[in-house]
Amino acid sequence: VEGNRVLVNGRPIKAHGTTRHEAHPLVGRSLWTLEPVGKQWERDIITFRDANINYIRTSHYPPAEELMIAADELGMLIELECPFVWATDDAGSAAFNYTVQAHKEAMVFNRNHPSVIAWSLANESPWNTNFNNSLGMYLREIDSSRAFMFDGGDGQAVPPLDLLTVHYPDFDAAASLANATHPTLLGEYAHLNCYNRREIATDEGVRDIWGLGVEKMW
Repeated sequence: VEGNRVLVNGRPIKAHGTTRHEAHPLVGRSLWTLEPVGKQWERDIITFRDANINYIRTSHYPPAEELMIAADELGMLIELECPFVWATDDAGSAAFNYTVQAHKEAMVFNRNHPSVIAWSLANESPWNTNFNNSLGMYLREIDSSRAFMFDGGDGQAVPPLDLLTVHYPDFDAAASLANATHPTLLGEYAHLNCYNRREIATDEGVRDIWGLGVEKMW
């Protein structure tokens, strides 16, 4: 990280991306049932790339090894997210020990993939002592070359985090964050239509509004 930019091999990048779940619309999480066997992850990366996406966030758990291999081979940038969602427990050594264990396992297992450019410590959780100490005492020692972030978490501390992430910003967020002192990512947005399933089924105009929101934020 250099100022408010992220550099890869010395060159600044701009991330145009999406979150991704290990799921398929027809077979759910059974991606190995699709023919040709074991190729769905590669097809996913190619589909994303063809849609002008260069950055994938692995929400909200470590991804399949097949995805990481495809990302390495096809040049996709990966934000690898550790398996914490709405994690509020910040009391006692057991909670801290588990925090460190889960962080370290996700990082050690995936750190040899060149596609990984950032580690996300959690999704939408409050920044707390466990996360802060895990990062400062262990994680930077494991990997000092990549950026650390906390995707959409409350009370993010920048520093010690390297990137700032915002979830569900208003439509003026891009302009208001243009001069941020740290690299800033809009991690999730245009979300209302995802939850308004009845409205989507009964009013096709909702889909048009969704499209306008994505276009604006993109």
